Amino acid sequence: VDYVTVNEKAIYRIKITDKHPLIRCDIQGTYGSDEEDPADRCNIYYTYDITVSGLPYPMEYEDGITVYQGSSKTTELIITPDYAGRYVYSFEVSEKNDKTIIDSDSATLIVNGYTNCDEACRNQGYDYGVCRSSCGVDERNIGTRYCLQYAQPEPLMDSVVASTASGGGLGVTSTSEEQKSYTRYCCCGFRELEVMAWTNKNKYETGESVKVYAKVSYTDESNIDAKVYGIMEKPDGTTDDVEFRQVCAIAEITDAIEKVYASDASISTEIGCSNAEGYCNPRCIYVASYEDTQLSGRYELTVYAVTPEGREAKAKLYFSVNEPQLSCDEICGLEGYDYGICRASCEPDEKNMGSGYCEKEYALASDATYALKVCCCGKLTPPTPPAEKIKIQLKRGWNLITLPGEGTLEKGSCERMYGFVYMNSRYYTMEELEAEIGADELMEYLRLHSFWIYAFENCYLEFELEEYSSFTEINPVSGWNFIPVTYDMESMTLESVKGDCTLDKTYMWNPDKQTWEKIGLDYVFGVNDPYQGFISYTKKDCCFGTDQLTPPPLPED
Repeated sequence: VDYVTVNEKAIYRIKITDKHPLIRCDIQGTYGSDEEDPADRCNIYYTYDITVSGLPYPMEYEDGITVYQGSSKTTELIITPDYAGRYVYSFEVSEKNDKTIIDSDSATLIVNGYTNCDEACRNQGYDYGVCRSSCGVDERNIGTRYCLQYAQPEPLMDSVVASTASGGGLGVTSTSEEQKSYTRYCCCGFRELEVMAWTNKNKYETGESVKVYAKVSYTDESNIDAKVYGIMEKPDGTTDDVEFRQVCAIAEITDAIEKVYASDASISTEIGCSNAEGYCNPRCIYVASYEDTQLSGRYELTVYAVTPEGREAKAKLYFSVNEPQLSCDEICGLEGYDYGICRASCEPDEKNMGSGYCEKEYALASDATYALKVCCCGKLTPPTPPAEKIKIQLKRGWNLITLPGEGTLEKGSCERMYGFVYMNSRYYTMEELEAEIGADELMEYLRLHSFWIYAFENCYLEFELEEYSSFTEINPVSGWNFIPVTYDMESMTLESVKGDCTLDKTYMWNPDKQTWEKIGLDYVFGVNDPYQGFISYTKKDCCFGTDQLTPPPLPED
């Protein structure tokens, strides 16, 4: 469907594509005109005729269209209606020498016989009339009959020769792009000078430059050159003059539209630019830069426009200036954290600093609602190495063992067992000692002392190790001491690890025989000894460790 006015030309473009199967060059003869150049003997072409029916208007179109084999050609159908009406018409494409290759299509042409919108409005006493998709609040809508109703894009009818009626070769197909109609209303109004002004943002930090843009036009959308200036009132009540410059370059105008703050997105509907056509409406806008934003608070700018005839209009805008705000990452750094990030919600191990350090982000472009994000501070701790698990073998009966170091003790394969700890010259059950000194102190004691476990069957305990204990941490006291065999005592003698201790008696427990076995200072701890225990008697407090290596003494004479 196409809409035109009386005496306005309706132009259709018809594209014909030949799709005959390609054949070799026939040097004995050719198809087509008898007057063709012999050099063109290999250019096979066909001639097609167009027939239009159903329209009472004068029409212009090419007759006998030559299309070379496998190529396309576009021709125009020009219709000039001389009176109003609505007509459904058809057009037909056929091959000149084979009328069995034929196809047809139809279209609708609506011709309106009205005067234009501006004339209609002026006849009713208004200053102007313009066709818009919607009228302004100060304009009168007098309907659609004075405006051209149009569809985009323009109709494009493709006629493609494809087959014969008998089924040979390829047939004819026709395609038309779908047309979307736009309703336009005739809007009548009185011609007034208007100014619209906006900034690239509505919040700034102190010292930040403010970009101001202004559009000056009449209410009938006609362009005008004007002198534009502004007066800025600062938070302390003082004022500054603001100078505007005129900008007519499409790139600068487009940039002004794209950088507008989200709440003023309607600016893009007030200013339209077409790079293809090379112009903007309005033709020019006015731009100013304001630098004196050292004071925080609310700024008010009044923009004035004065035409060469002396007509004047003004508009006001407001923006705020705040002290520079710390970012989320900066405030988290000051609080001693490794990072800060804005999220919808914080992780369990992060500290929530609130939404004041995060920018508001619009959730939907279709409305002005937004979701607040909160500042989350956190620590970055590299992953710890995988924990080592050690099995402590127990024999049925009594076992004198120790914990390998710091970590977690688990039952392993043992179902039933009892534990006893020698402390302060007496035995405690595990439960008694834990109740007296606490669970953490008990684990610390068990890694630096050996202790008894009674097992009802052969089994093993499982220990998840975090850090080994060392014999250099062992500090015996006067009397009997339950001493652990640490991992670093393996292959060393008792003499080499006892440090400054004088061990009067030392015994190891044999879990297989369930008996004590006395050992001397020359005893070498084997591969099966770590995490077992032994007892030693000393007359005074001392410390295990290695003897300090010193050079031989100097001779006396």
